[in-house]
Amino acid sequence: MSLAGVIYWVHNKLMQLEFDSTKRDKTLKAKNKRISTPWVDPDDAPDLSQADPASGVWRIGQRGVDHQQGLEAMAAVSRRGRPKAAMTKQPVKLRLDADVLAALRDSGEGWQTRTNDMLRASLQLAGLLKNRHLP
Repeated sequence: MSLAGVIYWVHNKLMQLEFDSTKRDKTLKAKNKRISTPWVDPDDAPDLSQADPASGVWRIGQRGVDHQQGLEAMAAVSRRGRPKAAMTKQPVKLRLDADVLAALRDSGEGWQTRTNDMLRASLQLAGLLKNRHLP
């Protein structure tokens, strides 16, 4: 193919691309005219106030519930992780003799729980702990 042929071919392709883009622009403009409602950016939505959820209808599944039950259900769903125990344990630093600590650790996995149980039983026998621990 000669240089003139290549230039002619490139010119035709460019003209075809220009025609296609013009046609596409006209099609988009025609579609936009058919849209009756203008597009609204979701970020332009008004902020919810504290009164808005109270005025709405709360539903859990198909069942309607009151405002307080709806808030409780939302709080329950939004909690993550392990549920809180009825009786939580507190971390402490405790200095023990090396041989006592070695014996406790050598008893295997769960040695800290067993240590807590031994201390509880000892305190109950001494009458220093009145309440009953529920497992």
